[in-house]
Amino acid sequence: MNRQKWVFGGVFLLSMLFSPLVLHGQEDIRALREEIRKMREDSEKQRQQMRALEEKLQRMEDQSAKKEKELEEKVAKQTSSWVDRYLKTQTGDTRYSLTGYAFGDYRWRSRHGNQNERINTFGAGFNPIFLYRLNDWIFFEGELELELEGTETEVALEYAQANVFLNDYMTLGVGKYLTPFGEFIERIHPAWIHKLITRPLPYRSTGAGGFLRFSEVGAQLRGAIPLGKLPGVETEYAVFVGNGPRFESEERGAPLENNFEDNNFGKVFGGRIGLRPLPFEWGWGRLKVGASTYNGKWNGDEWLNVWGLDAAYQKDLFELRGEYLGFHREMPAGVNTDRRGGWYLQGSYKLSEVPIRVIDRSEVILRFSALHQPRHGEIAPKPRQFTIGWDFWLTPSVVWKIEYDRDFPRGDKSGNQFLTQFALGF
Repeated sequence: MNRQKWVFGGVFLLSMLFSPLVLHGQEDIRALREEIRKMREDSEKQRQQMRALEEKLQRMEDQSAKKEKELEEKVAKQTSSWVDRYLKTQTGDTRYSLTGYAFGDYRWRSRHGNQNERINTFGAGFNPIFLYRLNDWIFFEGELELELEGTETEVALEYAQANVFLNDYMTLGVGKYLTPFGEFIERIHPAWIHKLITRPLPYRSTGAGGFLRFSEVGAQLRGAIPLGKLPGVETEYAVFVGNGPRFESEERGAPLENNFEDNNFGKVFGGRIGLRPLPFEWGWGRLKVGASTYNGKWNGDEWLNVWGLDAAYQKDLFELRGEYLGFHREMPAGVNTDRRGGWYLQGSYKLSEVPIRVIDRSEVILRFSALHQPRHGEIAPKPRQFTIGWDFWLTPSVVWKIEYDRDFPRGDKSGNQFLTQFALGF
């Protein structure tokens, strides 16, 4: 009994000693909880304040952007004209490029006729092409032609025109431009593109019996329009107006001359329309057909009309192309009408499938061309020419050519010509 009393007494004494410590610990816990609660309230207030500041900043940015736009519109309205405004919004991305082609050649010719003709000479030429892009809708292009002629270096302006892209299907060109007649003048005649060295008879220089000037001074509209939904089927067009035609003389068979300043108060006009009828997906190759016309008054009320048809077909390694030109010039009273005609047909085949080095980079070309025209000076009335050529392509833009021509002028003795040329485009 006495032992139990001692135990209860000890427990009571210990509880009395530790009770202040327990009470003090509970107060600390309550204080800590209160401090945490206050910190949470302060954090929520700070989040609300941050959100308010962000909203205020966004409102200020919106107001600033609005004022900036209003200022730009006000400045734009004060611009002198809509042309100035449009130029200022479109310029700023100008680009300039120099391209072109060059060649060196050797010619040997022997011909007998009214006058004996012998040629044994080297030659060279350089045609730089300048391209300048002002913006997405204005573009300038110009080509200089520098060739050795006799004892001088002849410099000529092949073309120089400003182009305005009116929309996806129409471009306006103003200045001196290549005559959009047939395919040879605009697309084939550069030395590194043309597969032969000489031109077909209808497209020789006008002084040598050719029918047309290679360039006109005036304006043109051109473009291409897709036909249907099949890729590859499209039509292309070009219409032009330029200074009136001028001839070397009033004799039948006389060649056209350059007319950089109109001398007859008339204009030449014409155009070309072409069609590509075969879709890519058919796999039938590429076919192009076109028709061209060139018209104007050359001497008072005398009328000139030149018309032409052209076609080209390419399938794999084979290519065939040809053109026909008809020429009709009204003459002064007492002189017979000046009628002429000419054509050429050219075929080529790439030898890339021949498993022999050098030959697999070669191409053979055959051409036959002819004219029918009145005799004028040394120009025969009905010349014919057969041409065979061989091209070796060092790169896609560097070519070495060999060509042999055989002339069959009616009424004259035949002539022979051998040529070789190294040409490159850059």
